[in-house]
Amino acid sequence: MSVEIPDIPYVNNEVELDRMVKPLQLWMRQMSKKKWEFEASPDGVLQYCVLPNENNQRFARYVIFIKKPKRFVVESLFDIPLMKSLEPNITEMKTLLQSDDSYLNYEIQQIPYGSLVTPRDFLFVQTNYKIEGDQYIVSSSVNSEKENTYNEKLVRGYKKIGIRVYDEVPNESTNIEVIVCADLRGWVVGMNERQKQNELQKKKNKKGKRKNKRRWNSNNKKKKNSNNKKKPHD
Repeated sequence: MSVEIPDIPYVNNEVELDRMVKPLQLWMRQMSKKKWEFEASPDGVLQYCVLPNENNQRFARYVIFIKKPKRFVVESLFDIPLMKSLEPNITEMKTLLQSDDSYLNYEIQQIPYGSLVTPRDFLFVQTNYKIEGDQYIVSSSVNSEKENTYNEKLVRGYKKIGIRVYDEVPNESTNIEVIVCADLRGWVVGMNERQKQNELQKKKNKKGKRKNKRRWNSNNKKKKNSNNKKKPHD
């Protein structure tokens, strides 16, 4: 059984990986030009904006300030051990395919919402590039034969994320702009599976109650028949 997500690209080799670069760069440019609606910023966030939901997708854009030079920040973003330490929810992260500055990556995340949400795994292309000194990192979910085996303990999630790293003050501080497209398909699937399990358990419980009731009625009937047989005649 496979875990393919409908209506997204397939990447099985370097040629297909290279074909993802231009569409992801275009997506990042288009999203940057959208008319974002400002909302109250969470702690540590300079700006927080959203777009209206589209086709079960949520869009958010936020900017984070870091008092470190851009070079240090960019190097940190490409340091997998460091990223694992910064993202404790990621329990596994690996690269399946690489072509220049583009990668086919796989990761597993333990979603921090208790037992109601199944852990997610993500299979995605990541491409890194520079424009006018700004560093871009854009990722998008794909399907691939390289990681396509069904695991009942995981739900295949979808994500699309664009990151731009640019100077706030050259050689002193950096801003990180993040654009996120969160697709709820994975969440819905996880909840549906949970609901199915609950429904099955309810049916089992009902069947058990009916069996116990029939057994109780049968035993009572036997007792009555037995008592009638023992009852003395007048």
